[in-house]
Amino acid sequence: MPKLTIDGQELDVAPGTSIIQAATSAGIDIPFYCWHPRLSVAANCRMCLVEVEKAPKLLPACEVQVRDGMVVNTKSDKVLDARKAVMEFMLVNHPIDCPICDQAGECKLQNYYMKHDQTGTRFDETKVVKNKAVELGPQVVLDEERCINCTRCVRFMEEVAKNPQLGQFDRGDRAVIGTFPGQPLDDPYSMNTVEICPVGALTSRDFRFKVRSWFLKHEESVCAGCARGCNIIVDHYENEVQRYRSRDNADVNQGWLCDDGRLSYKRIHDPDTQITVPHERASDGRMVPISWEQAKARLAELLGPHVGETDGTLGLALSAQLTTEGVTSFVELAERVLQVDTYAIIGRADWSADKLLKVADRNPNRAGAELVLEGYSIFDEGAGGLQKAMEKGEVKTLLFAGTDYPDANEGWKAALEKVTVVAWASNWDDTANAANLVLPLASFAEQDGTFVNFQGRMQRIKRALKPVNGRKPAVEAAAYTADVLGAAKDWNIRNWVSAFKELKKHTNLLKDVQPLSLGPWGVLLEAEDDSAAAEESAAS
Repeated sequence: MPKLTIDGQELDVAPGTSIIQAATSAGIDIPFYCWHPRLSVAANCRMCLVEVEKAPKLLPACEVQVRDGMVVNTKSDKVLDARKAVMEFMLVNHPIDCPICDQAGECKLQNYYMKHDQTGTRFDETKVVKNKAVELGPQVVLDEERCINCTRCVRFMEEVAKNPQLGQFDRGDRAVIGTFPGQPLDDPYSMNTVEICPVGALTSRDFRFKVRSWFLKHEESVCAGCARGCNIIVDHYENEVQRYRSRDNADVNQGWLCDDGRLSYKRIHDPDTQITVPHERASDGRMVPISWEQAKARLAELLGPHVGETDGTLGLALSAQLTTEGVTSFVELAERVLQVDTYAIIGRADWSADKLLKVADRNPNRAGAELVLEGYSIFDEGAGGLQKAMEKGEVKTLLFAGTDYPDANEGWKAALEKVTVVAWASNWDDTANAANLVLPLASFAEQDGTFVNFQGRMQRIKRALKPVNGRKPAVEAAAYTADVLGAAKDWNIRNWVSAFKELKKHTNLLKDVQPLSLGPWGVLLEAEDDSAAAEESAAS
């Protein structure tokens, strides 16, 4: 392995490693604009120039690979002067409109100016004027004057999205990024170009002029758009999600997000569908809001007769949108208090998958729900099986935890009319609209827990928001139901960690997993060890 020295620090790195990669791995900061760890090297911004011993001139750290015995200096006077000159060059025609720029507070141009330049302009000529607020496509807006032509966006569309809808046109200080005639930037991954833009040239039409970045609070989580489980940062302000940004998990999403996933946060705060208070069905068929005290009495009335009953007339539908711990809590409720016999995991209908990130299953935790039922040796009837049981009268009361089944078919809707439905739900959908009692459930952004993606990787979701108006996270919803049904004394599952520990008793898949030590990238659950069972079988 090559050995080199950067700023006096000796490093051993793998062959083929670039200087900037070696420096980054050692915590040494080299500024850059055009370089991106998951894109090809352009080496056109020259911000990462470093001094290499015996080299006749400064070299771009993003392009030059390390060699054994190399000595690199990233802070010499020669390097610092070069960075200052690059910054001056970048700002020659820049509009300096930071007060109105959406990128202010997150802009590399802004940050590097403060760190490496901080001098006034020497430019006395007229700046090149370019187009502003150019709508490249349905999601992305371009300000040509702010663009530094790093070509990150062009390379992303060519190399990652495999849809080269962007190009660099003209030359010199007239060079601009744009789309080809008659072809807008309408790729389903177009918003990644906004995220990787190091300045304020590309902005999101959704986030544009919403809130200043320094007002945002941040929490690491997982996208709930599909079973991929892309790693995200939830940016929120005044208890509302403002946007998602990607986190780079090499095993899951490599730092990218689809546009559908980025915009899926809107459902959390959708004013037309969000449920924030309990509702019950009035005598005229309308759903009317009620207090939590009234809801408690109604819940006891509808589910009380099923406490301890074993006639099998109570069914439990578990949304594949629930956390693993939420599913566990409701299964414990069903097994210990309600004696449910018919179980079904139900979720959103499939959509079109692609070759990059999107998988067909639109539910973030189907694998987690299946893990719970398998651990408790419970058979999943599925939506079809539960529907038939309702149609035949085998299930007369349905407890639906976390409905989110907006794509229900007509048969399902008809079956719901034959049963009494109690639903914990975050948003109105066909099932919630058909319920006799609806209780407000917290969205995934309002609770802690885990999702298991289609790969079998368990990942943490962290609460970013305070539950709106007392909406209850799934674990607390199950505990609330247990308390209402008189099981408070024996009910010990009050938070997601206690639910996780309860699940560990039922499956060896989690034997080495600690709920608070999952880490930022999650853990791939290993298959259960059947060696002991095999040996026992062979001996018999």
